[in-house]
Amino acid sequence: MANNESNLPTITNITAGLLVIMVIVVPTSIILTKKTAKITTTTPRVSITDEILTTKQGVPIKQMTYETDQIPIWVAINDVNNDDKFDIVVANFDSANIGIFLNTGNDTFVNQTLYPMDYNPYAIAINDVNDDHQLDIIVAHSHSVGIIYTDCH
Repeated sequence: MANNESNLPTITNITAGLLVIMVIVVPTSIILTKKTAKITTTTPRVSITDEILTTKQGVPIKQMTYETDQIPIWVAINDVNNDDKFDIVVANFDSANIGIFLNTGNDTFVNQTLYPMDYNPYAIAINDVNDDHQLDIIVAHSHSVGIIYTDCH
């Protein structure tokens, strides 16, 4: 049976310092792995690439890499816009903002939307903190904790 490219597992890489957070999306699950990476550029941003890899079983995997802002230090994955698709939230430490990559549903994400923070964010959690059945984004800063309440209605 021939593989349809839309049904291929997808690997999404987001670099965070010297770590590469690898998100493997397959039709029924998400697998997260961490691997150390070599410094290949003087800028702490991620370049956009698209190439085909294969698993040990020979199944093709489409790899996508998305550009973040300065010093992406933390990555969280959850459905932040309530569309039943996993989105990616990145803490961009040096830029004092967070970036949200919304899942388009066809194994790709839109370019990040940036949200400025008062201080440099260094950790993110995603949960419904105000019991409104919408996931909220909790951001740890160097001096405080901030909450971004989402409204997806």
